[in-house]
Amino acid sequence: MQGYISARGLAEFYAVLTRAPFTPRVHPAEAGRFLDDNIPYSELIALSQMITRPFLERAQNAGSVGGVALDALHLHSAQRADCDRIYTFNVKILWSLAPSDLADKIAAP
Repeated sequence: MQGYISARGLAEFYAVLTRAPFTPRVHPAEAGRFLDDNIPYSELIALSQMITRPFLERAQNAGSVGGVALDALHLHSAQRADCDRIYTFNVKILWSLAPSDLADKIAAP
């Protein structure tokens, strides 16, 4: 089974690991090691500026605010990678954003 992670998701993963109120806090080097140990099993999906800019313009025109636009970018990355399953802790939000061909693929880890 092949795993995928969006480039944006990888950056968010690092940000959450280093800023979440864990006790003790996760040191940046430790977060980097965690990513190095776990992400090599996933293919990185990067969206080019040609794809991202029009998407963000559509999000703007639809009135999307905050992290919802980022969640939709994750969905777009999953669609481009032709994923069979999309794991998220934001199931309800992703269901509300997903086109019909992706909605049944969204699940909690």
